[in-house]
Amino acid sequence: MYDMDVEDFFLRAPPLMTFRDAQKRDTRDNIVRAAIALVSEGGEEAVTMRAVAAAVGISERTVFRHFKSRDDLLSTVWGMVEALSVVAPAQSADRLAKIVQARFEDLAANEAVVRAYLRRTTRPKATRRRDAQHKENLKSCVLDGLDGLYLDARTIRRRAAILDVITSLCAWEMLTETWGMTGKQAGKAAVEAVELLINRRLPV
Repeated sequence: MYDMDVEDFFLRAPPLMTFRDAQKRDTRDNIVRAAIALVSEGGEEAVTMRAVAAAVGISERTVFRHFKSRDDLLSTVWGMVEALSVVAPAQSADRLAKIVQARFEDLAANEAVVRAYLRRTTRPKATRRRDAQHKENLKSCVLDGLDGLYLDARTIRRRAAILDVITSLCAWEMLTETWGMTGKQAGKAAVEAVELLINRRLPV
């Protein structure tokens, strides 16, 4: 007896990958992992194409096949840290609180590379975009916590902007570095701030 019927299998099964494509993917992943390890140990200055190649056990030429420059490789690493730090879309107050707690703990678990990111001089090509949907999600979180209380558009926008700050990477850095909190403690502090903001405990 199969756990999944045939039709469901075909709908869910990923496309086949050739052995060569799989090798390329694995090599690229190993290059990125090596760069992350080097960044974590010695900051971005420790990342050179030669050092990455040596760590993976491949030639520099192979590294350049996957990343056209050191900046390109670092941009990939920084992009991954940014993805780790971004609070996933949430449209409810409770959901936002849960996400923030988990995200701050994830950042603490990867503290070395996150702190290297915060001190970087090489900037990624694409930074986090504060797009319209992101703003609308935060406004939805504010409205969800009001339980019918009316707030004007300016107040909602202001509280959504504060939510953005509370849940940011900069907030995590201050709580952990300046105040010496663990990731869990920082997450709890951020959640408390979120709850104060969206549960009508602030004056209108």
